[in-house]
Amino acid sequence: MDSNFDVSSADEKFIDLELKYSFQEKLLSDLNDALISQQKQLDLLKHELAVLKQHLAESSEADPKAEQYKSVDERPPHY
Repeated sequence: MDSNFDVSSADEKFIDLELKYSFQEKLLSDLNDALISQQKQLDLLKHELAVLKQHLAESSEADPKAEQYKSVDERPPHY
């Protein structure tokens, strides 16, 4: 009777481990999907920032008052 109990206990432990493994696989897949989505957003934001920088550079070349705005946008010395 002891050997039956050991087998049943081992089966329960094995089933428990399989369940934990399947949940971890699902979690890992979900985290991977989230990471991929965030990387796509980051790439898009980097591209938009580059476009904005280029647009600012082009508009400052065309506007003679741009130098005046650059000094206004600089941080004061106490920062």
